[in-house]
Amino acid sequence: HVAHRSPLHPPPGGAVRASLARAAEGGGRGKLRPRDAPAAESGERRPVPVVFISSHEQVGGAEILLQRLLERLPPESIRAVVLLGEGPFADDLRRQGYRVEVVPIGRRWRMLVGAVRLRRALRRIGAPVVHANGARAAIAAAAATLGTSLSLVWLKVDCSQDGRVAKLIARRCRAVVGISSTVTETFTG
Repeated sequence: HVAHRSPLHPPPGGAVRASLARAAEGGGRGKLRPRDAPAAESGERRPVPVVFISSHEQVGGAEILLQRLLERLPPESIRAVVLLGEGPFADDLRRQGYRVEVVPIGRRWRMLVGAVRLRRALRRIGAPVVHANGARAAIAAAAATLGTSLSLVWLKVDCSQDGRVAKLIARRCRAVVGISSTVTETFTG
């Protein structure tokens, strides 16, 4: 499922929240009822715990977008934020009270070793939905969640890794949400 929003109306509210909810309901490869969610017969819906993975440790546009999204979600939805390197963004998130874990991910073949570390961190955190903010986070999360029932949602913020790589990542995702139709064009055609 691919969604997009206009650049003037970024997705921190509706589109991403809806994708996270759909991901939780449908699970990754099989049905998954989060351990924190109530049984279906209770009728009450609780927020689904999500772990957020950010591609970069520096503060830029994608990181500001992620911060705005986090501010709009119920605190019980945010299990942790995982950064792929230590830096100013981690400091900002910690000051705001979020649980932050840093899992360094290398480049190219070293990313596989990093994906193993990320997989361990995701197990330890225990959220049923993984939100990847950016292409690098999506690549690492796709590798780390292979063969699991975790649902992966990719917030596609730019056109990096477009073409075959983006399509391969998207195959592992429960949903891909783009900040504009431009960033999701790679999936049409």
